[in-house]
Amino acid sequence: MNDKKKKESGWAKAKNSILRFAFHKRAISKAIAALMLVLPSKEKEKAGTVINKIRSFNGPFSIPSGKEYRQLLLKLYFARVYYAAEYKEYFMYGLDKVSDPDKLEYVCWFELKDYLKKLNELGRPEIFRNKEKTYEVFRGFFRRELLYVSSEQLRDEFLSFFQRHSSGIIKPSERYGGEGIEIYNLSDGISPEQIWEEVSVKIPFVLEELIEQAPEMSVFYPQAINTIRYNTFYHDGKLTRLQAALRIGRGGSHVDNATSGGIYAPVDVQTGRITGPARSDNNEMFEEHPDTGVHFEGSFIPRWNELNALLEKVVCVVPEQMQVGWDFALSKDGWVMVEGNTMPAIQGFDLDHGMRKLFIETFGTVVPMWH
Repeated sequence: MNDKKKKESGWAKAKNSILRFAFHKRAISKAIAALMLVLPSKEKEKAGTVINKIRSFNGPFSIPSGKEYRQLLLKLYFARVYYAAEYKEYFMYGLDKVSDPDKLEYVCWFELKDYLKKLNELGRPEIFRNKEKTYEVFRGFFRRELLYVSSEQLRDEFLSFFQRHSSGIIKPSERYGGEGIEIYNLSDGISPEQIWEEVSVKIPFVLEELIEQAPEMSVFYPQAINTIRYNTFYHDGKLTRLQAALRIGRGGSHVDNATSGGIYAPVDVQTGRITGPARSDNNEMFEEHPDTGVHFEGSFIPRWNELNALLEKVVCVVPEQMQVGWDFALSKDGWVMVEGNTMPAIQGFDLDHGMRKLFIETFGTVVPMWH
């Protein structure tokens, strides 16, 4: 690394340390925050990226220009520094319409990420970051076969899998958000050998038995396995159900992740009732599913009590991992685990009210949080 890069790297680390300290202590003033905006920063996204984010939320023809654009850009940068907000959170939470005290009730992503990292340092995140390890530890909750393909020497095991199952789903071993997922069905006329030739270049990956989704869950959208994202906090033997959301595919997609085009709707953790419209990652609103026409708000997730009972068991398997974003699917035989995430996003779960109080009562009992 040359001297210039070392200098830039050193400045970035120092600046980030100052910002983290200042934010968590609330010692930073708005004047100081504004000053930080004009100083060099590798983290500051380019104006073109910001423009694309504005376009994705507000539509292609509503981007302000000239003075209004510069003012909006400054507000975005300011929200990043002072409120630790991602650019999309500025629009998602409507921060331009929220008073300063109410803005601080939102735990935005860059603040939340710090807390999650600190909690992970006390836990066992490595179990969840590798799908093979996750399966080994939580095998009884998966209730389906999974093969971790780490080398070409596992070709025979791969082919044997398709002797037992007529279909399978391929997932990259350490990627999330639905990225890289492929589904293969022998009924499409492809042979196991042909599948191997196609996917062996993607080693390592996970080959997983397809979940047969319960009919009552397929009504939302039948072409993907719709899942429940359930964020929990478990400490000293007490489980706190932080948030839940139904994640649904759309538009012919086989995945439900919002980052891959899916949509999500908030779910009441006690009753399983969907409490609002669904949203996309671009902040589109859907009162009804765009493909199936199912109305979201007021609908209930089937067999919700069974999922809550399962949750009581699954959080005890690795109690050191205090916070997890669990993904569950409803199969024809009941709820099954899909995966667990140690850096789960909370954006979009409660857009009308900040969740700082809830996080202080949970995360704040273990790691310092700004009150």
